[in-house]
Amino acid sequence: MARDIVGQMLGHYRITEPIERGGMATVYRATDIHLQREVAIKIFQITDDERTTKSFSQRFLREAQVVASLDHPNILLVHDYGEEHGLAYLVMPYLAQGSLKQILQKRRVLPILEALDLFMPVLDALQYSHDHSLIHRDIKPGNILFKSERTLVLADFGLVKEFLANDEVWPEGGTARKQSSLSNGLLIGTPQYMAPEQIQGNAVPISDIYSMGLVLYEMLTGTHPFLIDSDAELPGMLIRQLYHQPPSPRTINPAIPPQLEAAIMRALEKDVHKRYQHPRDFLQTLQECRTQLSSRMPPTLYTRQPTSEASSNLSYSTLIKEDQIPTISLPSIVPLATSGYSSPISTPPTMQGILQPVQRPERHIALKTALAALIVMLVLGSLWIVKPGPLVDILQQTRPNARTNPLSTMTATSLPPMKTDCPAVGKARAAVTSSLASQGHNTVVYIGNDSALDGSSGKVMTYDVVTGKTRTITTLPRPIVNAQLFNSGQWILLVSQRPEPSTERTWLQMVRLDGQGLQTLYCSAPAVSINEVLLSPDHDINKTHLIFNERVTPDKTTMSMLTLNNGVLTQELSPQNTYSPITWISNNNNVLLENQQGDLYHLNIREEPQMQDTFPSLVTTGSGKVCHDFSASSDNNVVYSSYCQGMINADNVGSQPTSGPSIINAIDIDENGNFSTPHPIFTSDTLALTQIRAITSTTLLLHIENADAYNGEDGLWKLNTMTKQTQRLVSETKDTLFLNTFSRSPWANTSLDGTFYAIKTGSKQSVGFDTLLIGSLNGDQPKVIDQSGSHGMQLAVVGWTM
Repeated sequence: MARDIVGQMLGHYRITEPIERGGMATVYRATDIHLQREVAIKIFQITDDERTTKSFSQRFLREAQVVASLDHPNILLVHDYGEEHGLAYLVMPYLAQGSLKQILQKRRVLPILEALDLFMPVLDALQYSHDHSLIHRDIKPGNILFKSERTLVLADFGLVKEFLANDEVWPEGGTARKQSSLSNGLLIGTPQYMAPEQIQGNAVPISDIYSMGLVLYEMLTGTHPFLIDSDAELPGMLIRQLYHQPPSPRTINPAIPPQLEAAIMRALEKDVHKRYQHPRDFLQTLQECRTQLSSRMPPTLYTRQPTSEASSNLSYSTLIKEDQIPTISLPSIVPLATSGYSSPISTPPTMQGILQPVQRPERHIALKTALAALIVMLVLGSLWIVKPGPLVDILQQTRPNARTNPLSTMTATSLPPMKTDCPAVGKARAAVTSSLASQGHNTVVYIGNDSALDGSSGKVMTYDVVTGKTRTITTLPRPIVNAQLFNSGQWILLVSQRPEPSTERTWLQMVRLDGQGLQTLYCSAPAVSINEVLLSPDHDINKTHLIFNERVTPDKTTMSMLTLNNGVLTQELSPQNTYSPITWISNNNNVLLENQQGDLYHLNIREEPQMQDTFPSLVTTGSGKVCHDFSASSDNNVVYSSYCQGMINADNVGSQPTSGPSIINAIDIDENGNFSTPHPIFTSDTLALTQIRAITSTTLLLHIENADAYNGEDGLWKLNTMTKQTQRLVSETKDTLFLNTFSRSPWANTSLDGTFYAIKTGSKQSVGFDTLLIGSLNGDQPKVIDQSGSHGMQLAVVGWTM
């Protein structure tokens, strides 16, 4: 269908490209040739089944009529409806910023205030919909779109159902009264976001509240409460949706206040009488939660505020009193919670785990029958339509024994032994991956290298913030010189090499977070070192690229890219290049630093060796200073560059005294990938700004390190790039502070829920004196999680996962 329609006209709309395909409709990007604006067109697809075509055609027209009758700022508008050339189409605004689902796939967990500010207006839109006697029936992150950076709209009313104004919300007896609908008694919706009564064929207004509760749960924890890894687990998921309480959100994200957790859990009550009866009730509770949070937290980093002249000129020392600033101390290792803490399992079971409580053999057969039916229904795409009755009976028959918890064991897909030897010189291997269920706790990943002179081994370790437990994932027979977390948080990239002899090769390997799947992707030629390694930020590991430099001689470096899903190795720049990859701004666009003058360049990545050579294009000239750093905002819309006086090498070690003046410039990137002229967002005449890390779209972490013997300003700071407000998180007193030097990704320095940061302190002159600390981004006293003295290791932070 895409080949026939792209480039053609429907009414006065020229079809440009497909955006998303569904079971019965496809959404296209198009241009309104009259108004010269971009729009999205949802086109109904004709099928050979006349009955199905007629039913969906009626539903399609009804969607247009219903949405056209609604007028709410958080409900997606309908511009037009038409029928032409045998096609029915619905015209809506084109929203380039995508859906909440896409943002959650990228960021996983949203900070609490940001999540509430996004979520509450959608609840208001749902109340408006219910006031007009409409049940949405398909609320999910994919149907909540970004109208702007900070505004969401409720979309896709294709499954909308009218209810009579004088109906009870949930009549006695557990069945809804007669309602006007095109569904004719069918169960319709997306299973992962269906309320229990909707699964049983009785969708009512309160069902939408349950779905909204699931969405907020996912925004704040980064996971669905009944997460599944494959379609084969759908029957088990429906059983849990019907009968199991969701895991406590606070066990996954301890930063969630108890009152907010209680609100989410009430929205997810199985008993409709205990659930919020109206969206406005849910909304009122969330507003109270937000008010309480705002009263005890610093000004939100996620609400754009006007920048006054006074605020833009604030210095660090004027924003927080000295006695309010925590300083780095080195107490004994203390977890953030009691080590004996035991949390409910929040990860999905395997099908075997679901079936264990079922005792009668015929129920196994019934469940297999249901599974077969569910797989057949997948052919319809993301839209699910099943008749109530037999399926519901099967799900009820397979209800787990109340005394047995089928969720008591966390499982992960096992991996076969991988190849860990080096491929032939110049060759690479495709990555072999498999998913791993989230354990649901904020977890720091870090490495430790043997501090002995021979550097005989390197370890990958994790620290669980909730339990306070440390675990070794894997040990390599070589020191680890670089380690980075994939965006999925499930796999870790490892670069290792022995310092001597010079004939040693450098190894590129990866391992899953549970220690399985260690595999070697690539090895350099003997005596060639691999450095400046950078993973692309794609959430799907199969779409991830790895770009790196190989240094043959001090003045001869080759930049190459490895595509993980096929093992293809592509040379991006010739051996004469002097560039270092700094950050990705998309999965095939990289920002490079020219090492001699500090100029920034943009490089379009070649994904295949046979593609035409690409050459870096200049973004901005450098200052010639070598005290500089760079980072990109979490939404990849801004590149930040900082400069100070003095010299800092790749390990943040000053080889010349560092001092002010310092400046942070912002370079905006438009939707076409064009870079703006740099404009300053922060300056200081006296402070030496040696490291910057963007952790959200509007927040930077700053490392201030003056060479004048700790002038009282050194330490870790937080800067809101919109309001220019700053806050010191920790002071640097004796040992030097280090942000992550392996990666500039947000998750390399801060937890996914925006609650914690991780840093290293140590000596620049001596090895074996490292300390790893985690602290609250609100400025609380940091906690020590590991020290070199406990096991003689050189330590470094890799990043955060859950």
